[in-house]
Amino acid sequence: MKYYSIKTKGIRLQTKIFFTISALIVVSMGATSYFLLNNIRKNMVDSFRDRGLLLATEFAKKIAEGILIEDLQFLKNSADKLKTYPDVGYLNVYGELNTNLVKRIFIAGTFENNKTLKSLPSSTSITSLLREKKRKFPVLEILTPITYENETIGAVQLGMSLDRIDKEIMNRTKSSVFLVTVFILLSLMISYFLSLSITQPINSLVSSVKMISAGKLSHIVESTDKNELGELADSINKMTADLRNTTVSINILKKEQQRFRDVAESSGDWIWEVDSEGRYVYSNHTVENILGYKSEDILGKFFYDFYPLNEQEAIKNIIFEAFDNKNEVKDLINFGVKKDGNIINIITAGVPILDNEGNMIGYRGVNRDITKNIQAANEKENLQSQLLQSQKMESIGTMASGIAHNFNNILASIRGYTEMALEDTDKNSRTYSDLQKVIKGVISAQKLAQQMLIYSRTYKDESRNIAISPVIKEVLSMFKASVKGSIEIREQIENNCGYVLADSNQIQHVILNICTNSVHSIDKPNGFIEISLSRLYIDTDMSPKHANLHEGEYIKISVKDNGHGIDKDTLNRVFEPFFTTKEIGKGTGLGLSMVHGIIKGYGGAITVESEVGKGTTFTIYLPRTKTI
Repeated sequence: MKYYSIKTKGIRLQTKIFFTISALIVVSMGATSYFLLNNIRKNMVDSFRDRGLLLATEFAKKIAEGILIEDLQFLKNSADKLKTYPDVGYLNVYGELNTNLVKRIFIAGTFENNKTLKSLPSSTSITSLLREKKRKFPVLEILTPITYENETIGAVQLGMSLDRIDKEIMNRTKSSVFLVTVFILLSLMISYFLSLSITQPINSLVSSVKMISAGKLSHIVESTDKNELGELADSINKMTADLRNTTVSINILKKEQQRFRDVAESSGDWIWEVDSEGRYVYSNHTVENILGYKSEDILGKFFYDFYPLNEQEAIKNIIFEAFDNKNEVKDLINFGVKKDGNIINIITAGVPILDNEGNMIGYRGVNRDITKNIQAANEKENLQSQLLQSQKMESIGTMASGIAHNFNNILASIRGYTEMALEDTDKNSRTYSDLQKVIKGVISAQKLAQQMLIYSRTYKDESRNIAISPVIKEVLSMFKASVKGSIEIREQIENNCGYVLADSNQIQHVILNICTNSVHSIDKPNGFIEISLSRLYIDTDMSPKHANLHEGEYIKISVKDNGHGIDKDTLNRVFEPFFTTKEIGKGTGLGLSMVHGIIKGYGGAITVESEVGKGTTFTIYLPRTKTI
């Protein structure tokens, strides 16, 4: 069976356990053997010392009389008796005058050149020595006084050789070493199997942990042990189960994050997130399409840095109030400044980001560019307004046409009978004069009816291809002559603008009518009227802005003044027949309505733009023809 090893600084755990146990066994056995042998030697030395003391003391008592009478033969005979005692190495007997009376060496090499005593001892002393001759011999030297009637008369110096004890200790040491070696070898074998039994389940756990760390979370650690290792295996299995659940949750979270990232990055809306101070911490790439900045360029910048300067304080108040109250922001229409400086319309929605304690830590939301929507809505509103105006003018024209025809029939009848009455009336009579006045009134009424027919476009005029530039120059020449005061007439007339299918007299009437209205609107010095003529091509992008105009080439006639202007309510009714802002008796209200009817009759359009206090601009569009 293959086991993985746990390494601690390059050493396997099993090896470390084995050597640790082995070292403990060796040290403990060595220390035990040392202390046992040392204790044995101590006991043997103690016993040896006691015997030496006894011998020295007894010998000192026996030879006291011999020293007193200086019987040397007796002393020598007494000394020779000590030879029968084992381990006695040497013997010296000193007299009162510190003279060496007897010298005996029983074991060769235990004594050499022993010096005489300088003074007699007063008590017994024991000294461990190493006597040297050819080699060192351990000696236990005992020096005891020889007393007679409580008076020291000499001394006995007895040397006990410890060589036999050391040899005995050496033999025992060898035996102990052998036994210890055998014991250590057995212990090493036991420690090996012990370390194996300890590391085997640990290695199994390590193998399982490595498999789990490699991603095999389905692996289950098997252990039949009921001890701490079994508890560890159960804990690992529980941890693995938790990891499996956590991994599933993380995978789900990663999928959700990827889904959000995909949606955010593929969205046409600008998705963003700011911190509690309003700094961008996230932005998808759509910001580049909306503002022109890359997403990384706006990170760390404040949201209000991308608003017009005159709008920054207002938007800061709105957003930070939402921050403080932890409120959502819904459908907030505001502005944004693009990288190129252009201002766009934006609609914003956002929600606060709260931590576990309910504190606001940020805000995330969505911005959408609605500039085109607003432009489209404005264009739609303009087109609807133009359509309603056109329909209203069409209805008024139809009504005016019917009234004009009936009015003409009535006037024809009145004129016919009046002319018949004139033939039967004396020319010098007052009645004749009155009837002529009736005829003049009828003629004026017929002209008024004719204007109504022009407005309704049922009047039959003689249209032909005319060069528009000479017609405009001619009418301006007449108009300049009629203008009095300090009004400046400005001209921007392009030559060779081309031809239009129209009646030159009616075109002159249209220009004169508009210019006359401009003169009436200027009530201040330094007034001006600017008349311009140019060519214009209306394409598919421009045609929706001009109702009833199709794609193609047009002649554009513009009359601009800096008069008092027209208010919005009046502006919506300027082309209505019989509508006038002049005093009673100073206008019929058919001037601009007739102008509108003439231009409409030529397939063109007329628009008016005005602002109170700044002036008014009338713009006429006539289809351009290419041939005479």
